[in-house]
Amino acid sequence: MIVGDGSVLECKGNIVVSHDRLTALIGVENLIVVHADKATLICPKSRAQDVKKMVQQLADNGRQAVL
Repeated sequence: MIVGDGSVLECKGNIVVSHDRLTALIGVENLIVVHADKATLICPKSRAQDVKKMVQQLADNGRQAVL
């Protein structure tokens, strides 16, 4: 699934969200790729539940500006 400006080559099962610039994937499977204004997130779909942990880690490290 691609939301926004994304392109894939020989990929399957990925989720790509990219609105303000092109995000291109080659030969990868089952990834979540989110390109936002101030940050990019890449993780295996199997670790999607850990996004909350990353958000907490960023907040704990004073990185609220990217959240």
